Amino acid sequence: MHYRENMKPFAIAIATALGFMLDTAPIANAKNAFQCNGLDISDGRTINGDLIVPAGAGCTLRSVTVLGNVRVAKRATLLVEADSKPVTIGGNIVTNQCNAVLLATIDGSISVEGNVTIQKCRGESGYVGPSVTIGGNFVCSDNASLCRAYGGVVQGNLIVHNNNSAQAPFVTSNTVSGNVDFSGNSGNFGTPEVAANTIGGNLLCFKNSTPPVAGFAPNTVAGNKLGQCAGL
Repeated sequence: MHYRENMKPFAIAIATALGFMLDTAPIANAKNAFQCNGLDISDGRTINGDLIVPAGAGCTLRSVTVLGNVRVAKRATLLVEADSKPVTIGGNIVTNQCNAVLLATIDGSISVEGNVTIQKCRGESGYVGPSVTIGGNFVCSDNASLCRAYGGVVQGNLIVHNNNSAQAPFVTSNTVSGNVDFSGNSGNFGTPEVAANTIGGNLLCFKNSTPPVAGFAPNTVAGNKLGQCAGL
């Protein structure tokens, strides 16, 4: 599968979803944060604190620096897309029960200095590189749709847990300083892939409904390969 070729339709699908968000009430304790409510920010500005995507709203970041955290509320959608200019987030991306979150690069770069946590969201989410760098952990867990982790650099751990989607999740072509834990996932269509990753820690795969495969290339693992990924 050529994931690079599939990135653009995925980004378009997420962007299209921005037009269908209805409930735009701000989340609590966000008085001093920048509210990205139906905005497409591509003017190179710097936001000096946190950025909030309110409940049910949509936000697109294309050329911006956020010095704080990005918080995505219930049923909200965030698209971070780097074309020719970089996007930098100085803190974490935190979501819970969102619609979808996608980080996707075309020619530019995306840097998140903290963690990216995507939990209990209902739409396709994750990141599609190259030139996506996450300074902390990437966690994609308990989501109701496809979780993608392709072509990025994760300086902490990469965790894909307990996702239940129509299409099987995949973790491919990443450089991860810590561990990769791909466990408890299920998908009705396709075979999950854990392939072509360079991993500084361990590779752990347990209790996936379908054992993952290495696909087009095996993984390079400094630690141990355990569970369903022992042969990958």
